[in-house]
Amino acid sequence: MAHSPTEKKVFFLSHSFFRFKAEELSHYLNTLAQELAKRGWEVTLILPHAPGLAGEERLAGMKLLRFRYFFEKWENLAYTGDMAERVQKSFFYKIVFLFFLAAFFLKTRKMVKKEEPALLHAHWWIPGGLVAYGHSFFSKIPYLVTLHGTDLMLLRKSGFLRKVAKKVFNRASRLTVVSSFLKNELISLFPQIEAKTAIIPMPIDPEALRREPKAKPSERIILSPARLIEQKNLGTLIEAFSNVAPEFPDAKLLIVGSGPKEAELKNRVRHLDLEKKVEFLPSMPPPKLGGLYQATEIVTLVSKNEGFGLVLVEAFLFQKPVVAARSGGATDIVTDGENGFLVDPDNPDEIADALKKLLADADLRERMGKNGHRTYVEKFSPAKLAEKFDRLYSELTQA
Repeated sequence: MAHSPTEKKVFFLSHSFFRFKAEELSHYLNTLAQELAKRGWEVTLILPHAPGLAGEERLAGMKLLRFRYFFEKWENLAYTGDMAERVQKSFFYKIVFLFFLAAFFLKTRKMVKKEEPALLHAHWWIPGGLVAYGHSFFSKIPYLVTLHGTDLMLLRKSGFLRKVAKKVFNRASRLTVVSSFLKNELISLFPQIEAKTAIIPMPIDPEALRREPKAKPSERIILSPARLIEQKNLGTLIEAFSNVAPEFPDAKLLIVGSGPKEAELKNRVRHLDLEKKVEFLPSMPPPKLGGLYQATEIVTLVSKNEGFGLVLVEAFLFQKPVVAARSGGATDIVTDGENGFLVDPDNPDEIADALKKLLADADLRERMGKNGHRTYVEKFSPAKLAEKFDRLYSELTQA
């Protein structure tokens, strides 16, 4: 029996969310939930426990429910961004992950019985989508799965996971992905789900980004917010900047992020004699990053096969032109020559040329920045994206 469309209650199932306001993790889920609340939806997040976190709390009207899954000392699978790697590499964490899945399922089952939501929205197909799939055998409540990118990349590497995912996707009422790149990747693996797959990006939080005052650097900043991992292609960006620096002595490359490639990237900077021209800052929460965006002249994201590219949307919020890889989700955001430049991520000369054009021409920077802000308002504002999910939720719960 279908739920009445007046029962506008949805459960988000996720293993990722910020544990405290200063953490940078998955703020977009909070932004989406707050926007959906404005449209009458009551959102509850079911999340894993971690040391120091309450079992239940409220955040701006949204309920957070956390499930215990192991001895507290070892409840550290979530909130670190490396769950998949840990489970793959460690037999112990494989066992912990089985406890995690069981506890996630039992918590979801218990809360669905108690609160009777109209819809389950799983973020990432594993573990949340797998839990929603298991729950579907006990309930007729529809479920929706959103793939964010990292979970889709797992499917390229494992035939076993593809078999599991196929069951999750086939039984889901709908699926969403955050970019056309990810949709193409998904449909190449599972062509049968194309008709029920939609592209809806995740929203940024403009209020959080605007909270800090503008930074006051003495140099002209080229900003690259990115995790220090191979996929982000920062070595090529540094090489490109070595071509820019002699021509623009007041330019500085600011890389904001943390990750395993930090030592290697800093060695590369030393090797190119750029220590005074390239600065590394650790990952930072949206408000502090917003202060940097305001003070920056150009934002770059030259990663390969980026699932979406939220930093480009954040740059557009602050009317900043961008230089982005002609790869992955960035091509959904950047129109080459209008709101930024799309470049070959393997060609440091092409990246350098785009940076030089923008550094040399204030009118071009201003025009592209304004066009970027128009793109943000028309395509990527939280209100626009929540409206799409609202329509999709209503369609599923009235079916």
